[in-house]
Amino acid sequence: MVAKGEGEPMTESEALVHAAHFDAELERRNGDVGYGGGRAASV
Repeated sequence: MVAKGEGEPMTESEALVHAAHFDAELERRNGDVGYGGGRAASV
């Protein structure tokens, strides 16, 4: 995975993918597989 510079804007699709991955990571950390699991898995 290539890290983007802080000043580089993400496209809308990149932002959505990033948000989905971020949500999934939060779920793993929280250990709550029920919360938002379906949404994260559908992306």
